[in-house]
Amino acid sequence: SYVMDSAARTVQRAYFAWKKKPMKKDSLLVRSSGWRNPLTRSQSAAASLTAFMVDYQLKLSKIHVRQQREVERRLQELREAKSKILKARKQQAEAHPIAALSTQWPTTNCWCGKPMSEEHVKEVWGDEAQPDNLQLYNQARRQILKKKRYSQAIDIDADSEKIYKQLGGTYSFPDPNYDTFIRGLHQRTIRLWREFKKMKTEEAVTEMLLRLRWDDRITGAREKLSTIIEYLWNTLNGSREQPHISSSIAPLAGL
Repeated sequence: SYVMDSAARTVQRAYFAWKKKPMKKDSLLVRSSGWRNPLTRSQSAAASLTAFMVDYQLKLSKIHVRQQREVERRLQELREAKSKILKARKQQAEAHPIAALSTQWPTTNCWCGKPMSEEHVKEVWGDEAQPDNLQLYNQARRQILKKKRYSQAIDIDADSEKIYKQLGGTYSFPDPNYDTFIRGLHQRTIRLWREFKKMKTEEAVTEMLLRLRWDDRITGAREKLSTIIEYLWNTLNGSREQPHISSSIAPLAGL
């Protein structure tokens, strides 16, 4: 009872103190209204919260717009950079057409005059294709090493590619839009020609397609690589034709 009386007196003192407090003309509280209804404060708080949420959502939308613009700007920069790289790769492919073979191959220099280094190869043709199933590729390699003795590593590689494909293996270029390097294209063609000089061109093309690393899933790659191999084989057989064939089997916008 005493506690309740004390609480009542505290409330009353607070009320009279509020009652005596001078009020501003524009105040929401009107002296004649008596004790302020607590609901008024709740409604005011709700209104303030609503206004805050509206302002917050507006700020979020502005942040989202800025972020979206930044993403679009960066994507545009990537597209422009990719376009420049593709243009440069196309120019390199055109500047490095397939050269006629001779039995004196390989040479230490590219036909453009620069040393045939790994750096130059990567600049012009990019990276070579890699086995999609390394375990199956190693199985194919062990299989050919058990059956035959080899004098050169290039023959081991050629037969490994062939057996791997016959086992159902496939290759993929790191980036099929840019990478188009086929290691051993000229040397393996010459070595096949030396072993089977009387082989028909169609048979040689079929055999070489098995002995090289490339991705058969790239649209137009089989036709382009077949054309290159056919040309190389014919030059070894004495053909003097010199068509301009770019050295890329990747799409490169139709090269």
